[in-house]
Amino acid sequence: MSAPADRGLYSHRLADGTTVWYVRCAVDGRMRHFGSFTSRSEARHFYQKVKVESRAGRFFPELYQHRHGPTLALLIADYLREAHKKSLPQDRAYGAWWTAGYGALKLPQLTPALLERARHALEATGRAPQTVLHYLKCRRHLCNRAVRDGR
Repeated sequence: MSAPADRGLYSHRLADGTTVWYVRCAVDGRMRHFGSFTSRSEARHFYQKVKVESRAGRFFPELYQHRHGPTLALLIADYLREAHKKSLPQDRAYGAWWTAGYGALKLPQLTPALLERARHALEATGRAPQTVLHYLKCRRHLCNRAVRDGR
């Protein structure tokens, strides 16, 4: 039985003999599982972080559950392959910028704070305010398509 300090942690021994650790805790009234951590101390640190952020209302479990779903780069590539409109050259430029900076992220990882940082990064390059809005509009369109298509 685990010590009380390790409440919410559990381990699993893999076929090769290594042990991985998982965290189980209630978030918004639902039991959530997170893992796999290579050490007990790493899992304990994550558990404590979850508890502190949950109490402060700053914990977003979607950021830590990277299961299924395409990356932003894949969504952009799919869209550009299918698009047949006059603004395709601009869409390619917008897509290239999003892919370069955020292409490895999945939709749940695109938080409002991250999008605000992206907006500031665009403004810092000296782009006109309307151009910045076009970049953000392109990303919003891609995300809406992904949600509509059940991706």
